[in-house]
Amino acid sequence: MERELRVHHLLCIPMYRGKGYSDEFCRNMQEMIAALKEPGTEVRLVCGPDVICSSCPNLTKENTCRDDSNRVVRKDDYLAEALKLNEAGRRTFTGYEQWVGRHITEEIFHEACRTCRWLKEGLCSFDKLKAGIEKIK
Repeated sequence: MERELRVHHLLCIPMYRGKGYSDEFCRNMQEMIAALKEPGTEVRLVCGPDVICSSCPNLTKENTCRDDSNRVVRKDDYLAEALKLNEAGRRTFTGYEQWVGRHITEEIFHEACRTCRWLKEGLCSFDKLKAGIEKIK
């Protein structure tokens, strides 16, 4: 089975600890993380809404992020380029996480996440990302 995944969610998932926009969003996030980790599940990276966004209260009928001004799409585009994901080929979620673990730097992390609400609230950091990716291996 193949699942679409936003590029920046490769950073969010290893740090996810049950907090999010709403209870529905959190339930969906947990279900999607479990589904992504199923053996044989292929991931196709996208720079737009994915299976995790489907339960986000900020997702509009036009399939864009409310109050975003394309900030999230720019984050996806930036990470795809900075992490050289066009060279990563087709992978499983675990394969992508390992790729990110090898290519992410603190500078890339902070450039991508500097305006993120969850960073500002202290729910994520470069160190938490690295620790989360280590657990996936």
